Amino acid sequence: MLTRNFKKLFKDVKLNIALYVIGPGDDPRETPTPSELLTVSVRMARAGVDGLLYLTDKAAQMVEFQKAMIAQKDVRERLKSYGGKAGQEVLDLVTSWEKIVGKAKTTHCRHEWLQKPLGLPFLFIFSLNQN
Repeated sequence: MLTRNFKKLFKDVKLNIALYVIGPGDDPRETPTPSELLTVSVRMARAGVDGLLYLTDKAAQMVEFQKAMIAQKDVRERLKSYGGKAGQEVLDLVTSWEKIVGKAKTTHCRHEWLQKPLGLPFLFIFSLNQN
């Protein structure tokens, strides 16, 4: 709802949303699950967001987040008919992580995991620290 309202108010401005997967000092038990983040990402894409930015405190947390998102095959299947073309592009980007995450070294995933110009201009993965 907020995404649609912002898009209506600011028609000529790109709307990019940052989501903390886990931030500095966060209790992992109190952070959104990968399933929740995937669902809300598809919802925001469907509503017209121009870009998504996932943030973690440490690079190792980002790799674990990506692995957890990939493992959500049942959720991805359920969301296929949920978000139209934009939602499917988010799901396709998550699926493409399967090739990347297996080769990832946690010390080298500080930023720019994936930038792909599609209907959803980018889906950035960013880790604040390399540890």
